[in-house]
Amino acid sequence: MRRLERWHMYFSIQRMKQEGLKITQIARRLELSRNTVYKFIEMNPDQFSEYLE
Repeated sequence: MRRLERWHMYFSIQRMKQEGLKITQIARRLELSRNTVYKFIEMNPDQFSEYLE
């Protein structure tokens, strides 16, 4: 997955969480594991940037 696609995924997860979706709903919509969603929800943009490097 390219870097830009990962940023899009990260912001999609953050947006869906703010909209009130549950972890399972986000994971199903984005076809990700719940563990991945949990991990990315806990990260702020700076931490996610470091994670990508």
